[in-house]
Amino acid sequence: MTDTALISIVNVLAAEVARLSAALSPWVGSDEMLARYGVTIKTLAAMEKRGDIPYRKRGRWLRSELLQWETMVSR
Repeated sequence: MTDTALISIVNVLAAEVARLSAALSPWVGSDEMLARYGVTIKTLAAMEKRGDIPYRKRGRWLRSELLQWETMVSR
């Protein structure tokens, strides 16, 4: 299988994960973010301030925005 084909498969799978996650809940709370990145609330706030993660909206992160951000960062 070529690299292009593998990249295509990964993109399809990433889109499906994003779709399924959004179906569960469109928002990510602090508890999930702390577990997701394995950090403290203080570190999480610093990451947000530095622009390492998207900014919260009404105290939570929009799951679709977070998944899109993580996909762009991982490339």
